Amino acid sequence: MNVPQPPFNTTVDLLLYLILQKLKNNLQGMSIPAIPFHTATERLLYEILQKINSGNNIQAAYNNTLFVSSSYGNDWSAQKNNILQPYYTIGAAIENFMPGDLIHVMEGVYDEGNINGVLNYWFDYGAVVSFAGGWGEAIFQPMYGSCTVRGYGNFICTGDANAIFPGEWFGSNFDLECESIETYGNGVGCMIYQNNNFDQTLNTPIRIKARRIYSQNCSPVMFLYEANAIIEAEEIVCDSTYYPCFYNSGSSVGLIKNAKIVSNNTMPIQIDGYDGTLTLDNVTIYANNVYAYAGLWISNQLLNLYLKNTEFICVNTSTPCLRTNSIVNIYLDDNTRSNTDTARNPGLFVYQNKDRKIHLPEIFTEVDITGQTTLDLGNLQNQTYIRVVSSNAAETLHSITNAPQHHSFVIIPQNNLILTITSANANLAGWSDIVTDRSSIILQGLNGDWIEFYSGFSSQGSQLINFKNYITGQG
Repeated sequence: MNVPQPPFNTTVDLLLYLILQKLKNNLQGMSIPAIPFHTATERLLYEILQKINSGNNIQAAYNNTLFVSSSYGNDWSAQKNNILQPYYTIGAAIENFMPGDLIHVMEGVYDEGNINGVLNYWFDYGAVVSFAGGWGEAIFQPMYGSCTVRGYGNFICTGDANAIFPGEWFGSNFDLECESIETYGNGVGCMIYQNNNFDQTLNTPIRIKARRIYSQNCSPVMFLYEANAIIEAEEIVCDSTYYPCFYNSGSSVGLIKNAKIVSNNTMPIQIDGYDGTLTLDNVTIYANNVYAYAGLWISNQLLNLYLKNTEFICVNTSTPCLRTNSIVNIYLDDNTRSNTDTARNPGLFVYQNKDRKIHLPEIFTEVDITGQTTLDLGNLQNQTYIRVVSSNAAETLHSITNAPQHHSFVIIPQNNLILTITSANANLAGWSDIVTDRSSIILQGLNGDWIEFYSGFSSQGSQLINFKNYITGQG
């Protein structure tokens, strides 16, 4: 038997056909449906199990399960724990749901929405919920209690409803794993909402994991008003040129991880509001609009932004990765990078407000400058403390290339090194020349001397390397 490679969800018909051919002598008298089998996979598997185990004590048993099938279900004759007599609609299964039950939705198309309540679901591969509801409605809109969804469901809104709209109004929580979430009207793919009038933000975040989250005309993901959520998706895609791919508002706490964010808007990620926290972990942001204002735009006040293993890919290489006019605390790891990093203009961050803050990892990185008069920081864009080492007792630096523009950086000579910093004439200095308040500054490693530089923030137009301050230790 030539068994296909997993995942089997792309080869269900072939796999079932091979099983039937292999076991045909054991399946005589069994009513086998015609190909394609995907219209009756669950039922067919159940009958195969029953047939091959007919002489044994092994039985396929279900406990506290309400089956739903749009192919052969019947809302009036359905029986709990009987896969051969499922419900026809999800709504009917909900009406008969009891605490501890599982609603098992088999493959098929279900035109249903506003699925609420304290419920547990499993969606088979090929199960599609296609909802044509309007604004204010959603496929899932739990407002109280805990709702858990697992499996391979595809949740599609063809009207103006949101696909997923959980809120913590009455202490609700929502935990979803699925194949895809899609909207083709004017609704949001995942709108996570916390009504702060009730002040019931949960310690447990709302969790959504999908292979793909897509929106044609609106944002695939929004965090609103003290939302607390984790989004994990292979792709988060937005075709709209009017809405960002991800929008964050209010004092929300959010995590987006393991995602590829693809946007045609001028701001793929837009963050507004006050006192929020957002973490991007293992995320690649594709700014596909040639007129993109920034890969990530921030107008928050006192936002804490954590970028871990984050990459910005901008079609227009003059597009800054991050632009802000607000007070922002930014925490970067050294794996945060961009295709707009170039020798003359790294362009990673553009500030439009003097009250800017950026926090980088407080770790020391060593660079060997033996025999060099130029220090190249092209691979150290996200470092603050740079310890220079040399096999010589003394070295002299005249210039620094590829200096980060989005934060100051500190150069510290190793203990046995005497480092001389020479200054160019400010009126004649080139792109990478060092400019200080004196012709030369001598730093002695044994004394603990150090010097802090900045290259001029992008919005100020300066591209010279300027000394900020230095201190000589007393030994």
